This record gives sequence, C-alpha cells and structure tokens, in this order.
Amino acid sequence: MITFSDAVNYIANLATPSDLDLFDEANRHRKDTLNQERMKALAVGDEVRLGSLKPAYLNDLQGTIRTLDRSSSRSPQATVDLDSASTWILKRHPKYFDRIPEGAETYPLIVPLACVFSV
Repeated sequence: MITFSDAVNYIANLATPSDLDLFDEANRHRKDTLNQERMKALAVGDEVRLGSLKPAYLNDLQGTIRTLDRSSSRSPQATVDLDSASTWILKRHPKYFDRIPEGAETYPLIVPLACVFSV
C-alpha cells in the first residue's frame, strides 16, 4: 500500500510536469469537494468565523448564522449576526461607523457561504 509519505516523496522528487498537472487537477477537485461538504454542513444557529473575504477587515469576525440562502442565483449566501465583540470591532471601521448604532450588541452581515467557517 502506498502511504501519504510515499506520495509526497514521489511528487517532490520524481514527478514529471504532466504528473504535476494531474496532481494539481486532483488537488483542486478535492478542495472543491471538501469546500462543498463544509458549506452543506453549515446550519442556522451555528457559531461561525468569517474568512477569505475582501475586504479583509471582515475576516476573523465571529457570529451566528441567522439565515442561509443556498438557492441564490449568485453564489450561496448566509446572513451572520455578528457577536458583540465583532460588532464593536466593525463599528470602529469608517465604512460602518454610521451604520451600526452605538451600543448595538449584534449586526447582521450577508456574506458568501464559501467565506463562513464553523468555530
């Protein structure tokens, strides 16, 4: 049986350019599959962290999934109610300063589901 270590050694030392192309395609396919499985597992009420977003200042904010829209004509989306700490952080950003009321404990953000990660 081939071990993972054997596969890594082959890729690092013996693989041809066409082998690497096949590996790249298999890697991309596997990452897509894992990402789809991760997104399917998300549910309303889950505690989540935001990541891979542009603008980057939204990354690492945390909250709870309020709604999921997997039928969107664009990419699937989630409405995430930010927790109080993340709401406080976002309130300090110039773009959100006037949008979030002073003393707000939560703030809803609509984000691509691909950018929502379980904590």
